[in-house]
Amino acid sequence: MVADRRSGVLVRRTVRSSVGGPHAPLLASSPMDDRTAQFRRDAWRDLDTGWIITVELMSAVAVWMGIGWLLDRWVGTDPWLMVAGAALGFVLGMYLAWKRSSEASAAEEAKFAQR
Repeated sequence: MVADRRSGVLVRRTVRSSVGGPHAPLLASSPMDDRTAQFRRDAWRDLDTGWIITVELMSAVAVWMGIGWLLDRWVGTDPWLMVAGAALGFVLGMYLAWKRSSEASAAEEAKFAQR
């Protein structure tokens, strides 16, 4: 926003790139170099890996807790098999998280070893 000197009113002016002419996008940036593009791909891949680990852990606990609940209803040992199922799900979920993170670490080490 720029104040007009004559009237004192704030006027919104758009700044266009001189390189692309009048039809260039506002605030045009320089094209991304390969390092920036690779950094963004790596960041999104790492974020995906984090979400996968989180969902695997939560789903393992939920599935095994549900199996324990069903067995409790069938056998008649009300909370105990559900608690055991939740504990087993947590242990298995942590194993899956450890396995996934060690795979990601090995991939990172291999990538840096190539450089």
